[in-house]
Amino acid sequence: QRRVNGSGRWNVTPQGQYCVDIKWDGASANEAWCCFVFRRGDEFFGAPSDAPQSGHVHRLAIRR
Repeated sequence: QRRVNGSGRWNVTPQGQYCVDIKWDGASANEAWCCFVFRRGDEFFGAPSDAPQSGHVHRLAIRR
């Protein structure tokens, strides 16, 4: 697995969305996206709306 470095910013919008904007080293464009975050047990998931059953949900790795 290749390691890639990047830097960026994250914020939480007034609507409660978690948003990131990352510039990866060697990439020509930034990675920018927002999602609503839900927790189930010890796992976190991101969804495009605040009703996770209404759309695609993906697992997030959140750690300190």
